[in-house]
Amino acid sequence: MNYIERVAQVRGQVSNKAKIPADVFEFALSLKQPEALARRDTPEQLQRLDPSARQYEKARLVGNASVKFALESFMASNRDATILSLHQVEPHVREDILAQYHGRYQGIDALTDEDVAKQLFATKRGMVSLGDRARAVGSYINFRTGSYTPDESQTGFGQNDALLVQAFGRNMFEDDDMMSEIVEKRRDLGSDEAMFQHLAEIGFDEGDSNRALADAAADILRDRSSSVEQILQWEVSFSLRQRYAQLFAINQSAIHTLWPKSNFYPTIDVKKDSVEIMRRRGLYNPLELAHPDMTIRAMGILGKLGVAADAMEVAVPFDEHSTQNQTRDARSWVKREFPTRVHHVITNRVRF
Repeated sequence: MNYIERVAQVRGQVSNKAKIPADVFEFALSLKQPEALARRDTPEQLQRLDPSARQYEKARLVGNASVKFALESFMASNRDATILSLHQVEPHVREDILAQYHGRYQGIDALTDEDVAKQLFATKRGMVSLGDRARAVGSYINFRTGSYTPDESQTGFGQNDALLVQAFGRNMFEDDDMMSEIVEKRRDLGSDEAMFQHLAEIGFDEGDSNRALADAAADILRDRSSSVEQILQWEVSFSLRQRYAQLFAINQSAIHTLWPKSNFYPTIDVKKDSVEIMRRRGLYNPLELAHPDMTIRAMGILGKLGVAADAMEVAVPFDEHSTQNQTRDARSWVKREFPTRVHHVITNRVRF
């Protein structure tokens, strides 16, 4: 009986709720990044895709299978001391095992993508000390602009495979206009590309804040050493397409645009929609990108949704021309943010 068969035999006896150490998880997640995937054969059904789409689909199909197998091998090693976890196996032997696994055994995973996501959440939360958690709570109740730094809630985990981007204001369309001007038009046009063209034709101005967010998203797309799918609120997605047309086109299969469903698109709905896309795409370990003064609230909402994101630290300005008063300047932001955060605590919408 070979290594893969032994893992398969034992894993069915292991609880999917077994605690997984951070180093094991980080190793497992590294197996869906480009360096590791370059050593794996590309499935025949992906051969016809363009190179960029192939990279992301290979990460989803081959990479996710590698992640699950690595985690299952750890669970099996806990049950049977004669089985080494895959990350403990000598690298050259590990490569042979993975080649054999993907050549013959892929698809027999006991874990689901949802299992991986839940276990990762538990592992990352376990890495945050009570002191760090208290500091994150302190940042949440500190309404002064510029007071939050990502170090207060970071795990230093790495191996991210998703980017969640929260828009910040816009210089056209007030919230009351969203239903008729955005929701209905997007539905009538039937595609993101057609809607982006329409917005460009009418001179939509996403604002300086969203342009800064789009710049940061573009930097991540340019990094070919990582495979990070992007889930962006529509204002930022539009800006990314307008400012980096070629980059957007090349990576279009990995860019997922979030559109409002009514005349108001609150952060909690944006995050729910983001998590839904993550689950559908088999994405586990996201970065959160938002205006620095919105980041702590977005992180708290994600925590309540069972996602432990890593916050990005990016300079994003307020925009005096925004149609949303609260995003025009620091004073207006604090005035609106205070009751919003209190409401989220009262309604149990955040968790740190």
